[in-house]
Amino acid sequence: KGDDYFIDFAKVFSIDGKDYPIREGTKALICAPINSPQSGILHAGAGADWWMQWALDGEVVLSTSKKGNQTGRFHFSNHEFKANVTAGDHILSAQVKSGSGGWRVHTNGGSEEAYRALHIAAEKRIKKLKDEREFKARVQKNSRMKIVVFGSSVAHGYGAANMFGWANQMGERLAKRNWEYVNKSIGGDNTSKLLARIDRDVFSEKPDVVLIGLSLANEGIRGLNPEGVYKQYIRNMKKLIQVIRKHGCIPVVSNCYPHALYNEKSYGYVRSFNAELATWPVASIDLMGAVDNGQGRWQKGQARDAGHPNDIGHTEMSSAVVDSLFDGLIGEEQGTITPTLLWYEVPLDEKDIMLRYSADSHLKSYTFGWGMRCDELPSSELVLYSSENVKLFLLPTGQLKVHIKNQVQTNDMLVDMGQDKVHHIAIAYRHATGKLCLYVDGMTKEYFAGKLSDSTFELRAEGVRVRNAFVYYSAIATEWFDTLFYSKRIPKSSLAVFSPLDDGLVIPGVPLLNLTLGDKGFEAVRIP
Repeated sequence: KGDDYFIDFAKVFSIDGKDYPIREGTKALICAPINSPQSGILHAGAGADWWMQWALDGEVVLSTSKKGNQTGRFHFSNHEFKANVTAGDHILSAQVKSGSGGWRVHTNGGSEEAYRALHIAAEKRIKKLKDEREFKARVQKNSRMKIVVFGSSVAHGYGAANMFGWANQMGERLAKRNWEYVNKSIGGDNTSKLLARIDRDVFSEKPDVVLIGLSLANEGIRGLNPEGVYKQYIRNMKKLIQVIRKHGCIPVVSNCYPHALYNEKSYGYVRSFNAELATWPVASIDLMGAVDNGQGRWQKGQARDAGHPNDIGHTEMSSAVVDSLFDGLIGEEQGTITPTLLWYEVPLDEKDIMLRYSADSHLKSYTFGWGMRCDELPSSELVLYSSENVKLFLLPTGQLKVHIKNQVQTNDMLVDMGQDKVHHIAIAYRHATGKLCLYVDGMTKEYFAGKLSDSTFELRAEGVRVRNAFVYYSAIATEWFDTLFYSKRIPKSSLAVFSPLDDGLVIPGVPLLNLTLGDKGFEAVRIP
């Protein structure tokens, strides 16, 4: 249970209150008596900074003496071992050799929680090895990864000057990340037309990734049979994904975007598809969250005509793309993301640590959220969250206060921060409207923030416990918050980071676990 299974030998062997001076290769030996009431299998795991060797009754059951821990995230799930035991007394021992910067070990075993964590970690290691083999095979085949955008007029770039629309802007950025980019979108296309020409126009290019960019408008959602059109769209979209995978390619899907002539009914179908897509086992992009006016139509000043964005709209949509997501598309698909039930708590001697995430670039729209517990209210204002332009304070009264640039606005939602009460908090900023939405435990409050430009987000853990922190490169729909927090179905469209924050050890400068395909996550940093 967190620190209960963690030993820092530099502190154990401290001299006059000062940590023991570490030299790489310093050895420590730990032993523990074990009494087994019956014969069975001892199943446990361990991680160390940096080398370790475990033995049961003198027989080695785990050794990392050749390669070390292999990861700077020291946790009992790093390595596992199983050993047969007979009924009676046994001795479990470990020799731990220090690394250049630490001399620590983290171990656990015997509990259902530990078994589950070890099983998940083993599956991830197997998948990582598979992904690495696939990646090497792709590199041998072609030193540059190739992506084909396959959609209709908006994906082609219509409405933007020189057709430099959202997808082509994305392609220019990906080219700098060693990707080859091809756009095979045609105005007016729908799912049926894409299925008819996919062999000729896409698979002939031999891509690694295929990005589908369509809308329900071209499918005919505004016609006489919207329910039939909606079912066809879902059916054909699943066919496209299936065909792309059968040809050894990786599918990515952008969600449906606005249309100036949508009514409440057609907008309802768009929202339904986008919500469903966000939970499919496929990487996806939330274009709607970048340009929706809340009624399924374009934001004022962002449209070329009823069905197409202008330069501003295309740029907003392109900002919803998590570029690093594509570098992580080595395996087949974005897997299921499972929130943790554990709580992250900074060790007592590390109260000056906060968690920071830096985006690929200054974002247009974004969403930042997390779960929180606070056993007691602070004696003074406590900063929970901050970006370049926004701060969220917890007051001694239990009230939350939002500070936006030079504005000071107080949220009138009183929140009971009592002991053991779990709170869900999210901040969603929509650049197109300049509005910021604060979500707390099912309630929302909206502020006008103006045009912000944020790229760095910090989560303070001092005085509170946090878990399941996430970052989207779009302002996710407010109805998704309840789904995300309470049903445990994590919408994945434009999701850049999802960190359970149940890392066994938090070290400044070492990235924390990120369950998305993005190449970055939170890292612990010192509070200035």
